[in-house]
Amino acid sequence: MPDKSPSHVSRRQAAALVGAGVAAAASGNAASRAPNSGDYHPQTPGEFAAGISPTDYSYPPGNVLRYGADSTGTVPSDAAIQAAIDALNNWQKYAGGLGNKTAPGADFTQGGDVFIPPGIYSISKTILLAPNIRLRGATPVRSSGTNYGGSGQHITVLRASSSFPALQYMVDSGIFRLKNESTGAHVTPHRVVSATDIFARGNDSDNGFCNFMQSMTVQDLQLDGNHRAAGGLRIQGAAFFYVDGVSVIGTQYIGLSFNGCFEFGIGRVCAIAPAPLVMLGCESAMQDGGELQLYAIASSSWISANQAAINAMIYPSNDFVGSWYGLTLKSINVQWCINVTFGYLSANAGAVGIELYHSNCNILHWENEYTEKGALFLLRASKCRCDGLSTKSGSALASGDGNSRLVLREPHFIQCSTSFAPLNDEKSSTFEVQVHNYGYQSADPILGVASSLSTVNLSRWFPYCGAVTIYVDASTGHAADAGLIGGSPTTINGALQFITNNPHIKEWQIHLGGGQVHSITNGYTLQGVSVRIVKRAGSNPTLAINSSLTLSNARLELAHLGVRSSQSQMFFCQGIVNVEFNTVSLVIADASVIFAAAVDTTAKVIGNGRGISMAYGTGSGTCSGGSNGYVVYEDSFASVAIAGTFALEAMTRGKVHAIHTNL
Repeated sequence: MPDKSPSHVSRRQAAALVGAGVAAAASGNAASRAPNSGDYHPQTPGEFAAGISPTDYSYPPGNVLRYGADSTGTVPSDAAIQAAIDALNNWQKYAGGLGNKTAPGADFTQGGDVFIPPGIYSISKTILLAPNIRLRGATPVRSSGTNYGGSGQHITVLRASSSFPALQYMVDSGIFRLKNESTGAHVTPHRVVSATDIFARGNDSDNGFCNFMQSMTVQDLQLDGNHRAAGGLRIQGAAFFYVDGVSVIGTQYIGLSFNGCFEFGIGRVCAIAPAPLVMLGCESAMQDGGELQLYAIASSSWISANQAAINAMIYPSNDFVGSWYGLTLKSINVQWCINVTFGYLSANAGAVGIELYHSNCNILHWENEYTEKGALFLLRASKCRCDGLSTKSGSALASGDGNSRLVLREPHFIQCSTSFAPLNDEKSSTFEVQVHNYGYQSADPILGVASSLSTVNLSRWFPYCGAVTIYVDASTGHAADAGLIGGSPTTINGALQFITNNPHIKEWQIHLGGGQVHSITNGYTLQGVSVRIVKRAGSNPTLAINSSLTLSNARLELAHLGVRSSQSQMFFCQGIVNVEFNTVSLVIADASVIFAAAVDTTAKVIGNGRGISMAYGTGSGTCSGGSNGYVVYEDSFASVAIAGTFALEAMTRGKVHAIHTNL
């Protein structure tokens, strides 16, 4: 007989079993059961206190059909759903006594389950939550493409009607406002439903909102904005709540928004919207228990036409980067948040995967199919750690400012660019990116391609072990690439920049394209490292030192190439410097030297190698004391051919001491 153990159940079968289990569990709840003939559930004290008279007493309290909901979507059901909530916790009646932010009132002592059976429910007004309420549908909704219009479907859909207010969320915590948002003047407490009225703890430190809500659950629903509602679900000023099994589609701006919340959880959620997930001023948020599936979709014409509303809803404090790849089409937007963790993320976007501003975020795993034109990560004054990234994105990997750091562990780059886009078109940036355990040697086993890292930002790479090889090509190389892959070479400037960015890696090899001139045009310092520069193939290349290279307690080997310089010195030296020349032809220009002490320093230069050709120009030499420096020099070169007049010291006098030389 075939093995029927759980380990042999397919992912699709497992999902079906889970869904069936949830449905079975739901059927055991009193509020979920369909009425039997003769069932009668009298009016409850909560219904009486809230002034709610059920329309069908055959359904138990908490079931929205008890209050006249229509599961066919023909008649709006928002009043019935709201009645089911208010019957369990009529939060509105406490409006007059709100304002005490420390002691819970009676509104926190009531609650219960509100069950919405399978079907389509049209709503023409925002559904307002209350503390201790669990608003749930029939079964978890994972995918946006669920066909809820067919027969036999067992999910619950709330669909915005054509008359639904354009700037409201479909389901909202409805926190109370106590003061005018603009003037700060006291107002009659009212529940906030406008999408542009946002609770940000920093901006509302004047107690403009009432005490926090708590202990809510929104579960197993699909929210269809019907291209009318501004957003699907918003929770403001709340704690200890959970959102799971929810899908949001068809909204104009936002999928889910959490503002001024702390200690809350997100489970398996799917959202398709211009901005699928927005967090503002939150603390200690955790996503786990399933995949967070986000797709940022909108047209450029839509963005232009709705820019003012986008700014108001997503950037209430105007904390955006000008027009950096548009202000929307970002799967996740996190501002002024701390301790945000995403367990299993599948986020795709037209511009940016995740934007962080004054926030810190941890991502345990991120599966990314595409980010079309911006960057996977956009960080401003933020820290982000991603412990498992799999991406096919062809856009830049990250962009950020000098106050930010991105740490990637165990990434898997599939046919994608791993460049780091400058935030403000700068040639370099102090934005720090750390990449740990990236197996750059192996191409993707399916697509057969591999990627390179970047040199634009302070990109730091933490390989498994051993020397690192960089490939350089003067014709096809790009200075912004690190050149770790032979098929994606960099330039000599890019190679030296990447080495400078990674001082923790002590051993490097630079392979130069044969028969080419490779020009160093920027000043770099090789400190505490060993660097070997050799030809990759073909005839000997030429290393043109047009900006002096500084060697600080370093080792430099040059092999099978020519070296020339337009500077007064090829190499500034400090500390102990070891150089090895093998089959190298050096041209020392007039009035210049090979080695010079760095400013106000002492250097000991030790040279060795063989097969060397040295051509000294007029007034040139081997060493110089530089500016107020000194050099102690020795070499053991073999097979040396000298043209011109050899001089140990040039350009200074009495600042070079030779221990031994074969020149």
